[in-house]
Amino acid sequence: MINTMSVTHRTGNTNFRASAHEQKDEGVMPGLDGYTRRGMRLNVDHRIGRSFDFSASAYYSQSTRDGDGEGFFSLQFYPIDVDLTELEPTDQRRDSVDYLIQPDPWVMEENPLYQSQNEDQTNVRGRMLGSVGVRWRPTDFFDLESQLSFDRSDRNNTWYWFKGYKTLGVSTLNDGRFQQENEHNQALNASISA
Repeated sequence: MINTMSVTHRTGNTNFRASAHEQKDEGVMPGLDGYTRRGMRLNVDHRIGRSFDFSASAYYSQSTRDGDGEGFFSLQFYPIDVDLTELEPTDQRRDSVDYLIQPDPWVMEENPLYQSQNEDQTNVRGRMLGSVGVRWRPTDFFDLESQLSFDRSDRNNTWYWFKGYKTLGVSTLNDGRFQQENEHNQALNASISA
């Protein structure tokens, strides 16, 4: 589902536009919330007299994705007649969605439903863009233009595996783990042209 809203207005020497959007895509596998993105944009253009133009633009968006799609990789190895929803025996069951980790002993990949229900992974990404521009035209044959722009990207990833998480081989994930990664990139650019 995508929702958008925008407002545009022009008065005298000023143009203005503001917009916002939200996109939600539900997860296709049980246990996954899917993908959500929200964003806002603002643009302003203004003319000062006959020789100056000013423009500014700002944009921000944030997206959240549950899971990494790894389950789709293992899904391709399972024959169509394998019941991926088969649960652990009652006396060994952790909860109502404790699927067998290996419902087919001939397939050497973990059950994708077990992963999606028992591994908690969230990826959050933020993006901010901004720019300001000024143009001066003292005569018909000469102009001077200056631009300043900013760009920043943030990524925050979080994983959680409970103690007793099952894997096909020996893994430190069996002891449980919480892991978090954060990174950002940013750039500031400026230009002057005549």
